[in-house]
Amino acid sequence: MQVRNIKGFTLLELIAVLVIMAGLAMIAIPIFINKGDETRSIANNMNKAILQAQAESYISEQGISGPRVDIIPDMIENGYVKELPENPYKGELYFDTKNYIVSVDSNGKVKVAISSGDNGVCNKPELTEGMTPIKWVTGVTTTTTEVDGAWYNYEEDLDDGLYATNERWANVQMKDGSMFVWIPRYTYKIDIINKIIDIKYTKGVADDTTGDYIIHPAFTFGGDELTGIWVAKFEASSVEDGVSGLNNGGGDVTTKTVAIRPDVHSWRSIEAEKVFDVCRTMETNEGIYGWKQKLIDTHMMKNSEWGAVVYLTEAIRDGNEIWINPDNTYVTGRGGTGVTTGDLAHASTTDWLSTNGQKTSTTGNEYGVYDLIGGVWEYTAAYIPNGYRYLDLYGRKLLDAESKYVKIYTAHTDDIDTDNDYSVNANPNWVNKDNAQMISNKNFMMWQNIKGDGIFEVLYKTDTNSVAGWDSAEVAWNGNQTSDWYNDYTLGGWYYYPFFQRGGDYIDGSNAGIFAISCFLGTPLNYVGFRPMCLVSIID
Repeated sequence: MQVRNIKGFTLLELIAVLVIMAGLAMIAIPIFINKGDETRSIANNMNKAILQAQAESYISEQGISGPRVDIIPDMIENGYVKELPENPYKGELYFDTKNYIVSVDSNGKVKVAISSGDNGVCNKPELTEGMTPIKWVTGVTTTTTEVDGAWYNYEEDLDDGLYATNERWANVQMKDGSMFVWIPRYTYKIDIINKIIDIKYTKGVADDTTGDYIIHPAFTFGGDELTGIWVAKFEASSVEDGVSGLNNGGGDVTTKTVAIRPDVHSWRSIEAEKVFDVCRTMETNEGIYGWKQKLIDTHMMKNSEWGAVVYLTEAIRDGNEIWINPDNTYVTGRGGTGVTTGDLAHASTTDWLSTNGQKTSTTGNEYGVYDLIGGVWEYTAAYIPNGYRYLDLYGRKLLDAESKYVKIYTAHTDDIDTDNDYSVNANPNWVNKDNAQMISNKNFMMWQNIKGDGIFEVLYKTDTNSVAGWDSAEVAWNGNQTSDWYNDYTLGGWYYYPFFQRGGDYIDGSNAGIFAISCFLGTPLNYVGFRPMCLVSIID
């Protein structure tokens, strides 16, 4: 199909054209532009905005239902666009065959993207102001551009049971040096008996669920469908105390600034609701990170987002476990001497770019996500609403948050304070620890239909009435406290343990892991930290 080359406009002309196009979108066929190097980003965003508007008109007026991988040919045939718009990046190395795709999800939502990946496998990372692509050349962190074919490489999941050792996940660095890693949208299925996770990358938002694949919930944010998500590369630290390690790397305050960096002390001893606060505040700090608040969303990691990272990790590793970060001073990105060898002095560990340091990464090299195992437990934005007073005391911001920012896990009736007054021992079942195992398991059983969070989906026990313990320190009530996958902790919630944390800390050894879960107090603890997320939206 022929694509016209149209001479470039000035910036003022571009703005004027966009205003006119918005007014004529329902009655006119838009013309797409192809700008030179200095305005490719503007041209790209304009093309995507026009495609978005025309696609929404097309599916509304023609009664089109999803999922549909690419409706551009149909839009051309039906007169909604005149021709295939030319990607402003076309002609750049590695982008000769990359064009726009307009997909429709199962709910009729439209998403415009560029078909991408150096092998066209996954959705291209969504960039925003302040994000600089980075790669590693002979172990040196190097800035690059989004048209560099060596920036990233996500391979198709070949279901061959082999560890994909050449994965390069897309990384970006913010103005302050904070790093994030791109997790492209995918569908998945789990073989719990053989402990296998398979994934299929999605084109746009048209999820392929054939073959019993499941849509992953992490890529739905409120009413928006996402082509991917950005996850903090390391556990969070604070600018003020990350280097020195004073105040447990940050402490129980909201006045300090979050950073995502290697070789600094994790921000610990902060209560759950303050984690929620400092993560949400990140998006307002435009001068620090370089982004624009209206184009991004930052928040405390949810269980579904943790699940999205670890399911992709397991899909490429196929049973090859990530090494633990064993540094007992809570320094980010450190490597030790073995897969499960924990609790090492800082001097006995190596940095994130060393051979053993890279083994603590999801990809086994510099391009992955670090500190998922070991370092600190990480609070996630989730809770069990059982009425215990710590919910209000340490988690009020989570209780009041919009549903897109937090996951609520149903409490079994035996774990609920019926007066809901957050009082001490209001529920008689809370008085005796003998009930802990029973109630913890009953809570777990309430969550068996929840998808994508790396909890019940990855548990396998022959006795389904005993799926979890509740406290690693209480031997008499441990029960089956570890999962069969990697022997990871599976410690349930009850009574004063209504908040979730993931991964395990440096001292947990073989019980720390990507599927490790523990419910706890929500209080400031020196072995619990957190990890932020960043979502990018080009078109509102």
